[in-house]
Amino acid sequence: MTIEKSRDWGESVGAREGGIVVSGDLARELGSSHGTGHEGRWLRLPLDLVAIEAIDEHGRRHLRSVATWVTAGSRLRGDYLIVSSTSFVGGRRIFSRAHPNDGRLDWLAIEPGMSLRQRLAFRRRTRSETHLPHPCVRIGTGSGVSRSFTHPVKLRFEAGEPISGVVELNATIRADATHTHIPIA
Repeated sequence: MTIEKSRDWGESVGAREGGIVVSGDLARELGSSHGTGHEGRWLRLPLDLVAIEAIDEHGRRHLRSVATWVTAGSRLRGDYLIVSSTSFVGGRRIFSRAHPNDGRLDWLAIEPGMSLRQRLAFRRRTRSETHLPHPCVRIGTGSGVSRSFTHPVKLRFEAGEPISGVVELNATIRADATHTHIPIA
């Protein structure tokens, strides 16, 4: 069940069993740097997964599931899209209201018409979560997002190999699809 306001999240367990090891942006999100070396009780936390279907320029279908985020394109030019289930993307807090078990996706799209100078200013402002209104930037949230690209783009993930030559991306949220553990102090 997705996390609810003013409710405890997860359950205390005696041992870590299965699930995703906490690292990278997920560790930042959960405030934990421990992976597996803890002896003692663990908090088992349900997590959402982002289910990704990508179609490449040759019509091949690629399927991937991630617990954090996927980016499409280049942040410096052309189409750029971020789809995430966490607030942190590449070490930066991009989506301040996102949570890894809220049952929704957050996305940010930069249109090709945004200049390099404006993109760099936008990136600088994400460090301090300063809002940068711009007609070439779109944001949203929901259970899914679809996007077609006029020029093939590369999908990048926090972990795993990238997928090149993508012309269509469909991402949906799968609530409570996996879990992780963090140590109880």
